[in-house]
Amino acid sequence: MRIRWCSMCGKVFVSNSHLSSICEDCKENCLKNKDQFISEYEELCRKYRLCVDACGCCDSPFLSIVEDDYYLNDHIKHLRRERVF
Repeated sequence: MRIRWCSMCGKVFVSNSHLSSICEDCKENCLKNKDQFISEYEELCRKYRLCVDACGCCDSPFLSIVEDDYYLNDHIKHLRRERVF
């Protein structure tokens, strides 16, 4: 266990992970906004016909042209299922 300072709010907290720099309260607040964020992101994708994509290779992430609604709908469904890190 390590004592950390939250990089978002500055609060001191105890973490089991050596990678965590965000306290649980701030994580919870961010997760509350996930659906709204994805909805607004989807609107931007539709407006500009671009989305942020990734494949795990050295050039990820990158911008992709949204060719059709099927691709965009699939992309958004995938994001809604993903965990937040």
